[in-house]
This record gives sequence, structure tokens and C-alpha cells, in this order.
Amino acid sequence: MNRRPISITNGKAVKDILNKAVEVFNIPLRTLKSKTRRQPVQIARMVVSNICSLENKIHHTDICPELNRDRTSIYHYEKMHASNFATFPLYRDAYNTLYNQLYTNPLPLLTELGIKNILDGAGLTGNEGKISIIISSGLAKYTISENNASFSRTSAILQELLKGYYHQIDIKI
Repeated sequence: MNRRPISITNGKAVKDILNKAVEVFNIPLRTLKSKTRRQPVQIARMVVSNICSLENKIHHTDICPELNRDRTSIYHYEKMHASNFATFPLYRDAYNTLYNQLYTNPLPLLTELGIKNILDGAGLTGNEGKISIIISSGLAKYTISENNASFSRTSAILQELLKGYYHQIDIKI
């Protein structure tokens, strides 16, 4: 009889990936495991499942109990991965964000509240200017407005404040 070996560590690996997804997508663990079909939750669930199965070669019997899904859901997520990645930007961005956080980026993420607290602590509350500075960390975004006179100073301060965190700064004029 050819049985699949029982893994002791795959369940922990799935839990670790789920916990990272909770941090990256800012969705509570109980919501990820719930029956809800809201799009952000469903996308996060698909991404976790596909990273576990496609990237880590974790068997569906280890993924199913952690995501509270049956094996056919996991199979469906795998089957749809290539199509979703090619044609569904929300899925692709979520997949890349979680993948990068897990495998290529050791820097921690910030939540919107975390970004706001750092900016408030440095006295950067923004001016009523025409330049918007959009700070993103994972899927969290926070925007401040600046005028032309203070933009350069604010930009330099932001770079210094956020250097220990995974972030991106975009400017909208």
C-alpha cells in the first residue's frame, strides 16, 4: 500500500503563512477561516492556499483544516491560479505582496494606524497642499497632502522614518 507520509511540519507551515496573510492583508484569522465570500477575504484565502500548495508543495490534507475548506476548493484555487494571475490584477497584486513578504522581504509591514502613528510622532500631519504623498506598506495606504514649499523636507523625513519598514512612497500632483 502506497500511503502519503504524515507531515509534522506542514500544518505549522500553513499556520505561519496564514498568520503572515493576516498581517499583510489586515484580515482577522477567524474571517479568513470563515464561510464568507467577500472578495478581499476570498482573494486572501486563494493566495494562501496557492502559496502553500504550489510554492511549498504542501498537500491539500494539511491545507484544508487550516483554511476550513474542503479539498475541492483547494483544487479549484490551484486550477484557477494561472488564469487569475494573468487576468485578475487584485489577485496578482495580493499574491505578489504575500509572496514577497514571505520569501524576499524581511522588513515588517505597517498598518494604516501604524503609519499614522509614526507620522504623528514626527509631527508630520500634512499641510493643505496640492501634492499628495501616498505611503503604502503591503495593502495598507495612508495619504498626506503637502504644499510645494514643504514637500522636499517632508519627503526626506518620510524616507528616514520608514527605512526600517517595507514601504512605498508615491506622489500625486
